[in-house]
Amino acid sequence: MSMWILCEDNKEIIQWHNVNDGLPPKKGKYLVVYHPCVWDSIAYNATEIGTDSFLGKTKWAKHKYQYVTHWAFLPGLPKECAV
Repeated sequence: MSMWILCEDNKEIIQWHNVNDGLPPKKGKYLVVYHPCVWDSIAYNATEIGTDSFLGKTKWAKHKYQYVTHWAFLPGLPKECAV
């Protein structure tokens, strides 16, 4: 199931994808929602948002330290910053 959020500037919509419904189409950097991991314990009571690199197939770059639950494409740059 996908979730949508509107960025602060109300100009860009981010679509969140549940990892159970599918993974990114290719390797690269993505916005992710994850639960922090400490050793072998996953802290399910805490959800954090950050960026991470998807390595392809089933693995995220930091899979030893976090459990990714959702991913989204990175938003584009503001028009003022575009070259």
